[in-house]
Amino acid sequence: MLKLEYNELIIKARALGEEEKWEEAIYYYEQALLTSENVLLYDFLDYALAYLEIGEKEKSLNLIYDVIDENPENYLGYHYLGLYYFTLDNKQDSIRYFEKARELGDYEIECLFNLGLLYDDLKDYDKAEFYYNNVLEIDDNHFYANLNLGAIYQEKGMLDEALEKGLKAYMINPNKHYSCYNIGVVYALKNEFDLALKCYNEEVTKDDFCVDSYYNMGIIYKEYKNFTLKENYNERH
Repeated sequence: MLKLEYNELIIKARALGEEEKWEEAIYYYEQALLTSENVLLYDFLDYALAYLEIGEKEKSLNLIYDVIDENPENYLGYHYLGLYYFTLDNKQDSIRYFEKARELGDYEIECLFNLGLLYDDLKDYDKAEFYYNNVLEIDDNHFYANLNLGAIYQEKGMLDEALEKGLKAYMINPNKHYSCYNIGVVYALKNEFDLALKCYNEEVTKDDFCVDSYYNMGIIYKEYKNFTLKENYNERH
């Protein structure tokens, strides 16, 4: 059998991870670690998170802390610690470590977007707005940052801003579920019912569409005004 080089082993491990074959992925990560003395931190930390995927939380956490202990001023260990707690749905600890990573210079979109998402989940909309805008400063075409920011503006009653972000998300990916639904909610709140119905009708043609579209259409057809809408959907992704 031909001996694989470090990069080939890492590629193989990541491919297996994408298929959620985590035990096989771990095997290839470990072979890569044995092959080279110059292991990249990203690779070692991905290896650590693979253990979390098979339920070995303590081993995963210890491996991440090994990186932090050896590289205390490098944000990567804290970034992955944030991912560790994010995976476990521990929002407060996830925020704490993503914030620590950011203090150390982590301006990767994943870090900024996850902070936005976490604060969003906690209904701390000002902080969520701040981080979503950070994402958009880097990538103005980030679908979910636009979608979620639009939902926050709608929550705050900033309907023009909500419509702008919703339309931007739609322009980026018109086939994505909920892109039409969110715009429909805003149009309805602006009493532009014909446009709202058009958006809801388009939403229900999508895979995994928002079923509340039917509810809102029913209310519009029944009352046409002074109706109560299901709240705008904020994508948790």
